[in-house]
Amino acid sequence: MSKKTDALMDRLKIVLESEADKDAAIERASMEAMMRTQARQLRTLDKKALAELFAEFEQAATARDRKLIAAHPLRPDATAAIIAAGSTPTTQTTVHPAAGASTSDDQTKA
Repeated sequence: MSKKTDALMDRLKIVLESEADKDAAIERASMEAMMRTQARQLRTLDKKALAELFAEFEQAATARDRKLIAAHPLRPDATAAIIAAGSTPTTQTTVHPAAGASTSDDQTKA
């Protein structure tokens, strides 16, 4: 490649890296805002809704994260029973809004 092409490629690399850094910063700030909001929201839920939410999180989490979530001070004791019964809203049959037909959420994710 010519020196001019090399210089253009170097500049393009710098611009792309800068854009990636900006995107990462926006994503990080968004996630932090969601976590702050979620912490406040957890305190507004009734025990049943809170137990179902914790069950959803635990079932979607990795084994390591599942243990950390289970140790959360707001986690209701009823969460374990919901998980054992396999009756979280994600595992129940629902009407998919786009299809207008009854489907299992697990099938719609595939």
